[in-house]
Amino acid sequence: MKFSDFEAAFVRENRILKALLCGALILSGLSSTLVLMGKSYVIYKSGAIFEERLLAEDVCRQGFLSVISGEPSKSIITPELLAILSRASMSFPTPTLLKVESLERGACKVIMKSEEALHAFKLGLIEGNALPFYYQIQQIDEIKVEEKEL
Repeated sequence: MKFSDFEAAFVRENRILKALLCGALILSGLSSTLVLMGKSYVIYKSGAIFEERLLAEDVCRQGFLSVISGEPSKSIITPELLAILSRASMSFPTPTLLKVESLERGACKVIMKSEEALHAFKLGLIEGNALPFYYQIQQIDEIKVEEKEL
């Protein structure tokens, strides 16, 4: 084999390799761009977890327990309600919480049992990022207990 034939074959193979390398770089760059720019969506079938307001229920539970214990929490209860509770306290002999549930946005329901009877309360909530736990209890109303709820 002559040197000129070897050089021609070598140059021809280098051109093919350069073309393949450029093609591979363009394809990998294009696919990387599509992956980075693409949007991904996650579909969650059971939407019940998004409808529940777990933090609101915890604020209702802790706030109501602090009210009936006689020491209302300043971080969970609004100052207006604290002023009302300082004048007229809510106390029950041996209270037991049976159920705490979220009713609608801005309200939850607490069902409790004392030695005397069953009691149900609707707690009104306010929401805000400036609040320590995002929710604060602003209203407590006693409501009728329905037997089907227990």
